[in-house]
Amino acid sequence: MTTSHDAERPPARWRAVLDALVAIAMLVAACSIIWVNLLKPDQKRAAPRVPALPTALVSLEGAAIRGEPTARAAIIEYSDFQCPFCGRFARETLPRLEEGYVKPGKVLLAFRHLPLTTLHQYAFKAAEAAECAHRTGKFWEMHDALFRDQRGLDAAGLRQKGLSAGIDAIQFERCLGGEAAATIQRDQKEAEQLGITSTPVFLVGTLEPGNRVKVVKVLSGARNVADFSSVLDKIVGGRP
Repeated sequence: MTTSHDAERPPARWRAVLDALVAIAMLVAACSIIWVNLLKPDQKRAAPRVPALPTALVSLEGAAIRGEPTARAAIIEYSDFQCPFCGRFARETLPRLEEGYVKPGKVLLAFRHLPLTTLHQYAFKAAEAAECAHRTGKFWEMHDALFRDQRGLDAAGLRQKGLSAGIDAIQFERCLGGEAAATIQRDQKEAEQLGITSTPVFLVGTLEPGNRVKVVKVLSGARNVADFSSVLDKIVGGRP
């Protein structure tokens, strides 16, 4: 014989199931609120901010240079070797800029270091490695090696990239001991003075006497060739 107590058991089990479903729904809702209120604002803060146009001429002294000194236009890039957007620019946009503007002698390209050390733990050491390569005349070889594979930026990876770039191992190792750090810090300080806080940032302008640049446009983020062409073509005249 079924007692009244036994008859109440199935509804009790269903209530337990419903309670569990409600708890799961509440957990999902809570996670959604966290996503909206925490992650989205962070994404907005991470959006590249375009610095103000520099009013004074910007010097190229000490920068790694690619191109002819007789070029009419110049691009100064502030970059971080661990930054994914910098890597995308180096692999996708830079080769086309080189073919269309740098190799024909229309544009001079200068590279400045801006390792974002609060975000990228290997960025500063990678910048040092590139600067060490610069001192041996191998900057662009190291630049390409670092951006070709941005995963291997630990000490062992940097040594391997240095060897592949043709840098003397002993000289490279000694330089990585801290000899190039002051140069990186100088570039960081200059970027701070210009209000540059993200990477990549490009100062585009006319090449002036004294190896200086009169900036006419500031571009931020992994831009495509068309973004540069709209500025460069006004300076050098005509499309490549």
